[in-house]
Amino acid sequence: MKVAILGTGALGTYYGTRLAREGADVYFLARSNYETICKEGLRLLSDEGDIFLPHPNVYKHPRECGPMDLIIVSWKSFLNHQLEKSLPYLLKEDTLIFTLQNGMGNAESIARFAPQENVCVALCYSTCIPVSPAVVRHVGGNDTRFAPMVNTPGGLAHAQWLADLFARTGIRTTVCEVAEGMLWRKLLLNIPYNGVSVALGGLSSNQLAEVPGAVERMRGVMEEVFHTAELRGFPLPPESIKREMTRIRKMGDFIPSSGQDLLRGRPIEYDSIWEIPLQKALEVGADVPLWRQLCVDIRKRIGRD
Repeated sequence: MKVAILGTGALGTYYGTRLAREGADVYFLARSNYETICKEGLRLLSDEGDIFLPHPNVYKHPRECGPMDLIIVSWKSFLNHQLEKSLPYLLKEDTLIFTLQNGMGNAESIARFAPQENVCVALCYSTCIPVSPAVVRHVGGNDTRFAPMVNTPGGLAHAQWLADLFARTGIRTTVCEVAEGMLWRKLLLNIPYNGVSVALGGLSSNQLAEVPGAVERMRGVMEEVFHTAELRGFPLPPESIKREMTRIRKMGDFIPSSGQDLLRGRPIEYDSIWEIPLQKALEVGADVPLWRQLCVDIRKRIGRD
């Protein structure tokens, strides 16, 4: 089985090395870390067992790889404009594609180039941190949920195939029937936590706890996301807000990924995490003043206004 990893960062390394260990022919597409991976190989450090690929198949451009059986899109969503220059070299009639990216709108971007039934969405509940350009540490979590872009028998069969594939690598997997409902579960945390962190300059959980009103602001936005999901027909479990707020508190000095990107001078995934979900909230008449103001503050912070 030939597998392409579009974006050999933390998650691309996590999933790609596990597939390679099980015998898949994995092609890692890399940019800034290409030279380092060529020289040093690719390494995943994990309490579940380290994986070292001394000579991985690493490439700069998809045209060097040929058609794939499976494509994993793990680069940041603001790089989706590169799909047009990448997917045509990798696709064949029955190629499956899934996105590990944050937020909404990513599957739709991919489906411009492939049948919707061949596109799936995955949510990763594993925390992976880059140690160096060629080394990633898996620090916790081992769950991945898959859902088809379209809830058809064929789409569900593809999502189940992916779940079975990664279960064989040791990952706990679940199949959900509807992608949007699955995405709201993750956005319930990402929209307020990443958002308030970015709006305040890239703060950690501990730092947010020290800013007057920040915790209350996160909870208020989270409540608006919770009610939006319900209005859109995807009610979340009643204990979700309490669970996620507890999770934020326990993260200590951890800075959410968007906050880390801000501090490193990188773009953040504004459209997929905040803007597209906000438009879905407005479509159903959700009352979301705190969320809308958060978007204003984020755009101001990143110089988008």
